[in-house]
Amino acid sequence: MYHKLSENHSDTLTVKLSDFEKQINYLLDKGYTFYSVEELIKLNEQKSKIKQKAVALTFDDAYLNNLTFLIP
Repeated sequence: MYHKLSENHSDTLTVKLSDFEKQINYLLDKGYTFYSVEELIKLNEQKSKIKQKAVALTFDDAYLNNLTFLIP
């Protein structure tokens, strides 16, 4: 779970964009599969298996910077 992304780390809830990119690249390099929450719900309803190395990213509190930095 993340809260805020920023180009400049400003408080304990904020992750620098460059650090976030490193974290995502680490997970990709280690073979993790990214799922949306919607995908996980659907897989659960279908009683389908979820890959062993699975991750779903969530962004709490709906800060505007999530749209500014994450979506592009």
